[in-house]
Amino acid sequence: MANNPDHIEMVTTYVDPPSGWQFGFPKVYDFKPSGNKEAFEQEQTEWFVTNGYPLEMIKQGMLKYCRYWSKETNINLGNSDA
Repeated sequence: MANNPDHIEMVTTYVDPPSGWQFGFPKVYDFKPSGNKEAFEQEQTEWFVTNGYPLEMIKQGMLKYCRYWSKETNINLGNSDA
C-alpha cells in the first residue's frame, strides 16, 4: 500500500497513566512539546492535567509508570481502479 494515493497510513499513540480509567484514560496522546528541553516537564504536566489527570498523582511521580502504545490505521480516500 506504500505510495498509494488512495490510502493514508496514520499512526496514533495512546497513553494510559496509573488509575487512568478513573479519569477517562486511555486517551490519544497528542502532546506536542515546544522543543524547549527545560519546559518539557511543565508542558507534559499541563497536557495531563488538561486531559483530566490529577496534579496530585503527577506530583507523586505517576507519569513514569504510564503505558504507551501506537496503532496504525489505513484510511481509504477513494476508489482505486487498480
